[in-house]
Amino acid sequence: MRLRSEDLLRPSRAHLPRLLTWLKLPASDDVIVRMMRTEGWQFAGDGQAGRLYGGDSKFIRAPALRPPPKPGPVTFDRSWGLTDEMCRRMGALACYLRY
Repeated sequence: MRLRSEDLLRPSRAHLPRLLTWLKLPASDDVIVRMMRTEGWQFAGDGQAGRLYGGDSKFIRAPALRPPPKPGPVTFDRSWGLTDEMCRRMGALACYLRY
């Protein structure tokens, strides 16, 4: 199965039952509703980035599913501390994968 993250973030939730079924997991409405309640995710809390329960500080401040940005040049937040070479390589990969 091939599924883009953008497809999972669409408000329709149309892809979640298919994905859960493919993974042989329960796909009830209750499960999907809990998946969509991002503020309840265990990774939506405090923690050191890159560690268990650590995550995106912007998401943690306002945990919610947001629509994906419109296609365009891939950019990386400077606050992540990535090197220019790493940004260049990830940008090239994103372009190759058509993001």
